[in-house]
Amino acid sequence: MMEISSKFRYTLLALLELAKQHEQGKLLPIEQIAFVQQIPEHYLEQILMLLRRSGLVYSRRGVEGGYLLSNPPEQITLLEILNCLEGVNSQQQCIDASQTIGNILIQQIWQEAMSSAMTVFEGYTLRDICYQQQQMQRSDSILRKNCQLRLIYRTAKTRQCVGRLCRLEATAVPRAPRIRRVCVSPINSWKSNS
Repeated sequence: MMEISSKFRYTLLALLELAKQHEQGKLLPIEQIAFVQQIPEHYLEQILMLLRRSGLVYSRRGVEGGYLLSNPPEQITLLEILNCLEGVNSQQQCIDASQTIGNILIQQIWQEAMSSAMTVFEGYTLRDICYQQQQMQRSDSILRKNCQLRLIYRTAKTRQCVGRLCRLEATAVPRAPRIRRVCVSPINSWKSNS
């Protein structure tokens, strides 16, 4: 099955972080990107160097240096990123005359599947993914709040049930009969004996 490479995943995470800061025109240091997105810093350096060479990001050295997207996020498609990293366009293979018909058929089906995948990648921009990420974070925040409220409610209900259970146990356990204490004073017993 086709899987997303870690290189592509890390690249998207880094570009998403840069896309968030693009409107402010703020250069992000590599350390900040690596920390926020949990990407190994040495690996991120290689990725950003490749992106800089391909023209997707701009970099500046120095104390105030860092990385910035070269174009607005709505102009950078996932296909463009994938081509930069993997060279997808160069994967078209020529059909060899010595191949069997079965192999040719499999290759044609694979190319059709790859073409469909490339169409999907071409349909998404960094802006689209940033927007979807924000929506998911809002939904997650709402879900977490609901879960916290449910937990508080369940805790309160549990406390009420435990309180009721304790009260039920107290009434359900038969009490021992009261024993009347009869005080016998030594004076009375002495008088009766004499």
